[in-house]
Parts: sequence; structure tokens; C-alpha cells
Amino acid sequence: MGQDYRRSQFFSRIAATASLAAASALVAMAGCAGPDDMDQELRARVVEQGDAVASHLMETLSGQLGAAVAEGGPAHAVDFCAVEARDLTDRVARERGPGWEVKRTTLRPRNQANAPDGMEFEALQAFHAAESAGRELPANLVQRTPAGDFRYYRPLLIAPLCVECHGPAPELDADVARALAERYPGDEATGYQAGDLRGLIRVTIPADALAPAN
Repeated sequence: MGQDYRRSQFFSRIAATASLAAASALVAMAGCAGPDDMDQELRARVVEQGDAVASHLMETLSGQLGAAVAEGGPAHAVDFCAVEARDLTDRVARERGPGWEVKRTTLRPRNQANAPDGMEFEALQAFHAAESAGRELPANLVQRTPAGDFRYYRPLLIAPLCVECHGPAPELDADVARALAERYPGDEATGYQAGDLRGLIRVTIPADALAPAN
């Protein structure tokens, strides 16, 4: 009960403080010019490249995760995520070249390496504000970094398979609960239902990757 109350209070505070950040971010989601007056052609190139990388990541992770579950059940998938998922994510970025970054981030991290930085937190607030208001989640969000690079975000939802390890804690398989307790003693990533917003995939695209071809 205490954990549920604290979680409820946490999200209440997010909803109360998110409106300004959400309003700014939702402008970018809608494809309008943001603070950097990003034109539509440039934004379209960001979305095209970001979406391709995010799709590749999800296909890679989903395939590997499914294989891990088939091999050893959901508890084995916990080990896969702890050992392999981050390396696979980094590999997708390296395939694109210098300056590219790929990250999965969330307000309720299981692995603290996925905790958000400031810009990611603003993006997460915007998506969670849309979810809390019962609006359809936008397909993406685009930010411009102070260095002039771009960040593309796509919502990451809980798939039915994910509930095996991210569902309500009392309903988790005993082996899964044991593996999570061993791997992630500070785990915040349970209590989800299929279709819930888990977090975001963030793709950082270096500015020179978007230069028009001559």
C-alpha cells in the first residue's frame, strides 16, 4: 500500500509540474516550428532517420528477447536484459557512426543507466501528460540540443510479453521476482499493464548526418 501511495503521489507531482514543458514539447510533436524554428523539411529528415534507427532497435531487441524467453522462460529474459540489452542498444548506435547515440529511458527505471537526463525528462513529461489526459500518444518528439544535434523520441509501450517481468509485483512468477530482486534491488519497473507507456526510445542524430546531399 505504501509503495502504491508513493507512486501515486509521484505521478501527481509530475502531472502538476509538466504542463509548461509539455506544452513546449507538444509543439515539436505536432511538427510545428519549436524554439529553434525548425523547418518542416529538416524535421522530416530527423524523423525519418530517427524512426529507422528506433525500428531497428526494437526489431533486434524483440527478436533476442523472444529467443531468451523460448530458451529459459521469463526469468532467463531478466538475465538477458541485464547483460545483453544495453550492449545491443549501443551496437545499433555504433552501426550508424560517430556522434549517434541510442538509449531507452523512463521515469521508473529498472537499470539506473536508463534514468533520464534533463532533456529526456522533459520529453517523458510531455508523453506522460498526454497519457494522463487520455489523449492518443504522439508518434514522436524532436528536440534540438545546445550543441546543435537532434534528439528523436518514440514512445515505448508495454507489450504483452513485457508483462511477464513488468506486471504487478504480486502477480510475477516466483523465479522472475527472485531474479529481479537479485539483479535490481531498487527496481521501480513493475505494476504495468499491456499497452501502458513504459518510456521512450531516444536517438541522437549528429547535425552533419542531416546535411542535404550535394
